[in-house]
Amino acid sequence: MKAFRLLLVLLLGTVPCAAQEYANREVQLCEANNVQAGKPVDVTKKSSEAAMRYETVPVRVFSGDYLTGLEFRGYNPGPELKRHMTVKVSVDFLEMAYSTVFDGTCTILSGGTADACVPLLSIEFDKPLLIKENMARLNVNIVSTGDAASEPVYFEQQVTEFTSVPVVQLNLRSEVADFTPVLKNQDSRPVADAHVSISNDVFHYEGTSDYYGQLSFRVEEANAPYTMRISAPGYPDYETASFYLKQQSFDNPNLIAPPTEVMLSNRLEFKANQQATIILPEAPDASWGRYYRLDRHEGATVIFEREYEPKANTPYVIFPDKNFSVSLSGYDPAQLPTPGIVRFPGDESGLNYGFYGTYKSQFVGGYLFDGEHAYIIDSTADCTQMGELRYQMGAFRAYLVLGTFSPYMTFTGPEYVFVGEQTGISDIEQANQQAGTCFDLQGRRLNGVPQRGMYIRDGRKYVVK
Repeated sequence: MKAFRLLLVLLLGTVPCAAQEYANREVQLCEANNVQAGKPVDVTKKSSEAAMRYETVPVRVFSGDYLTGLEFRGYNPGPELKRHMTVKVSVDFLEMAYSTVFDGTCTILSGGTADACVPLLSIEFDKPLLIKENMARLNVNIVSTGDAASEPVYFEQQVTEFTSVPVVQLNLRSEVADFTPVLKNQDSRPVADAHVSISNDVFHYEGTSDYYGQLSFRVEEANAPYTMRISAPGYPDYETASFYLKQQSFDNPNLIAPPTEVMLSNRLEFKANQQATIILPEAPDASWGRYYRLDRHEGATVIFEREYEPKANTPYVIFPDKNFSVSLSGYDPAQLPTPGIVRFPGDESGLNYGFYGTYKSQFVGGYLFDGEHAYIIDSTADCTQMGELRYQMGAFRAYLVLGTFSPYMTFTGPEYVFVGEQTGISDIEQANQQAGTCFDLQGRRLNGVPQRGMYIRDGRKYVVK
C-alpha cells in the first residue's frame, strides 16, 4: 500500500501544470513626419552615443507587459554595418533608472529610400523588461562602436519645434486570459442572444451569449483594463466600470475584479416605504407613492420638495405606498430620450452638480473631476457600491453629483431633507440643526425667529402667539 501511494505521488508530481500563454504585439511610438530632412542617426560613427527621450510621448502599454525589443525603420544608402551596441532602457515614469537590455553585435541593414523606408535596426532584448505603469514614458540610450558609415543613415523621425526623435516600434509580450462571464436576469434565468463587448482604447472583443447565458472571450492582453457593454432584447443597456482580468502584484486595492456573473434587470422593484429613486420616459403613476424632486440646498443639506404630479424624463426620490414593480421589457434603449438632469437653482458654474437619471445600468463616479463625487440615495438592491463614492447604478434609477469644494456638501458628505415627508423634521434636527437656527414645519430654514406661529429650533417645537 505504501509503495502504491509513493508511486501515485511520483506520477502526480510529473503531471505538468498548465503553462501561461503569452501573445506578442507591436506598438509604434509616434508618427513619422520627416525622414531625409531629419538628423542622421547618431549610432554610425566610429564611437557614438544616442539618447532618445520620449518623455512627452505616452506609450500605450500596460502594467505587467514585457518590453522584448525595439525596431527602427528608415533608409541606408550605403552597405550594411556591423556595430557593437549597448542599449539601456527606462520604461517607468517615476523610476528613471535605466536597465541594460542588450549588449552585443547588431546589424544596420542596407536599403530603402526617403519615400519608402524599410526596417533597418532590430534589437531583441537579452531579458524582457517588465513595465510597471500604464502609459509608460520611454527613454533609450544606445552606445555604439565599430566601423563608421560611409554615407549618413536616416531613421524615420518625428520632428517638432523643439525635438527630433526617431520613430520606434515597441515589441511587447503580454499574458493571454480567458474571460467567461454569465448573464442572468432578476429571476436567475440565463439571458441568451445578448450582444456583449469588452474593450478599451486599444483592444475590442465582441460576443453573443448562448442558451445558458454564457460567453467566452480569449483576450490577448490580460494586463489592460476593460469595460463591458451589454445589449439584450427586452433589457436596458448595461455598462460596467473598468476591470482587470489579471490581479497584478503591484496594482492598487481599488482595482475592480472582472464580473463573473452579471444580473440584467427586466423590472424595477419597489417595496412599501423603502426609499428609492425612479425616472421613466413617461410620467410615473402618482398613486404609486410620494415623489420628491431636487429643489435647493441649505449649506451642506440637500432639500427635496414633494411633487404631486410627477413628470416624464425627470428623476425623483420615491417613498412607495405599496409594493409594486415596473416592467422594463417594453422600452427600446435606442429610442429612449436623453435622461433629464435637475440642477440646483441659480447654479451657473457649468459643473456636473445635480440630480441625474439613467435609463441604463451603468457605473457612476469614475468620470467625475477631482473634488466631484457621486452619491446614491437609493436603498434598492440594483444600486451597488463598487468602491469609495463609486457605484454600479441600476437602470431607470437616479443619483446625485456634488462637489467637495462647493457649498453643497462638506468632506463628510451631504445630508438630505424630504420636505413634507413624515421623517423630514427629524432629518433636519439630526442633519442641519445649529444652535439658534429655526425651521418651519415643512423643513425650510427661517431667517431668525418668526413673529408668530409654530417653528422648530434646536430639535424642539416652539409656538409664538
